[in-house]
Amino acid sequence: MPIIPYLTDSYENMDLMFKNAEKLNVNCIISGSLNLYGKTRGYFLKFIKK
Repeated sequence: MPIIPYLTDSYENMDLMFKNAEKLNVNCIISGSLNLYGKTRGYFLKFIKK
């Protein structure tokens, strides 16, 4: 977490995450999209530019 739209949400990334979780006997995955509200948006975009 977080799942970042257009960066980490590809089918390949998601599939690999579930396959690796299965190998490790993980029985629950909780994911969520990145929240870009308020100050979070500016911090994130500045980080991506770097």
